[in-house]
Amino acid sequence: MCRFASCCTTESHQLYGLFMSKLSACIFQWNSDDVAALRRAKSAKLSGKGVSGLSDGDVLRRLGRKELALHCRRSTRGVEETTRLLQELIACFDNDLGKDSLGVPLLDHDRTQQMWDQQQRHISCIQDPAEVPLYTRTRSLVKGSIDLPTYRCARGFTSLESFHNHMARFIPGNSCYCCCSYVYMHYAHCAELLDIRYYMPLLFTFIHIDANLLSLSLALFILSLRQCTVFRDCGQ
Repeated sequence: MCRFASCCTTESHQLYGLFMSKLSACIFQWNSDDVAALRRAKSAKLSGKGVSGLSDGDVLRRLGRKELALHCRRSTRGVEETTRLLQELIACFDNDLGKDSLGVPLLDHDRTQQMWDQQQRHISCIQDPAEVPLYTRTRSLVKGSIDLPTYRCARGFTSLESFHNHMARFIPGNSCYCCCSYVYMHYAHCAELLDIRYYMPLLFTFIHIDANLLSLSLALFILSLRQCTVFRDCGQ
């Protein structure tokens, strides 16, 4: 979702919120039983406040996103359906319907098509793993005289979410770009595991990688790796 969001011309576009909402709906679907139970509870709660005669659609429109996330579970739609829905969404917004009242398009056409060509092969990677419970029931809440379970989801953002995308933006230029930083982080991690202060010679026991290490070290630090002391202080 973050990658497709980067194809938008601006986050302040009139259609940006709608696009992101539809994008999420292309990937995830709410559990119908959970939504039905929440709808009945919401209807009963509104009736207790004197608001009655609402249709099911009216009640659903009164459900907040926090309520849905708290009481309802979501699951992915499957590779075929997700692919079809994403194609339809992109086709819908990547034309005149995706322009605001001033004629500004929401999506950058070339960037969107390139992103779709790259990302459609990864749709299977974002599907929920089979036989792995992603939701844990934490407690129950009474709403409108109906007992509703609350859930905690294991799916979501972590400290490493979009980390490589952040590095690519954070480290500009050609002398110290993200590829060199990956190499630096990789060998810094090796240094941490091996305690580089005492086991530096171990990194050079493999003759076939010694030349590559020297080349990368000279390009990144303008020093050979044996001369460079940065690894000693790379930290935990």
